[in-house]
Amino acid sequence: MKEYKNSLLNLLCKRYPSLTREELTVLILTGKAYVNSHKERNPKVLLLKTSKINLVISESRRFVSRGGNKLFEALETFKITVRDKICVDVGASTGGFTDCLLQEGAKLVYSIDVGFNQISYRLRIDSRVRVFEKTNIFDIKQFDIPPNLAVIDVSFRSAVSICANLIDKLVDKFIIVLIKPQFELKGLDLNIKGFSGVVENKYLSQILDKVIRKFYDSNLQVKNILKLKTKGRKGNQELMFWVVKDSLVNLEQSLALLRDINF
Repeated sequence: MKEYKNSLLNLLCKRYPSLTREELTVLILTGKAYVNSHKERNPKVLLLKTSKINLVISESRRFVSRGGNKLFEALETFKITVRDKICVDVGASTGGFTDCLLQEGAKLVYSIDVGFNQISYRLRIDSRVRVFEKTNIFDIKQFDIPPNLAVIDVSFRSAVSICANLIDKLVDKFIIVLIKPQFELKGLDLNIKGFSGVVENKYLSQILDKVIRKFYDSNLQVKNILKLKTKGRKGNQELMFWVVKDSLVNLEQSLALLRDINF
């Protein structure tokens, strides 16, 4: 008599009904599933009924990705409310920022990414989310419903030009942007010795000083800065900038914010 077998994904779907198949698939692929104490990354692997299966879910899984925790920390620190606001999420990916905005009461979120089929299924089918896949933010000239504000999380390019292109399309003229120093280096004319993808703390002030000046060269101002508790996946220190178009905020005020941060 053959023993009953089922896929890891199907077994987890039965055990965790509150999570979608898409969310469970992501957890498996990212190494959160264990079969008989060994990590298993194949959702389709067939298992015996007697197999011991464990799923390690972070206690901070309030949002679909840890990006949501970063944005939440910034909204709390900057005392920004997004309730009933129309928002733009640039570089939405899985949807951590979008999820955070919705949970904080946003009325609608335009979730934009150059990638495809990345956003959480739960967010994809949410009527408050408009998903734009395979879409470059520079190709969007206007929005059907004018957004109040934007949040940005992009990689492999500077976020400054995106902010400059987008801010005049926003009613409230401000953006919360995740600054990843390793991706801001290009074009800063800095000699960072031994750089291999992770920026050493001793270089952060120098890099961020130049990033702030780039914002000002684009007629944008940095109103506040947050050193995030959650670091990037490779260990890079990340920051949140509150970027505005407000002539009352001057360059010296922004640079003073940077000097108050201990790296």
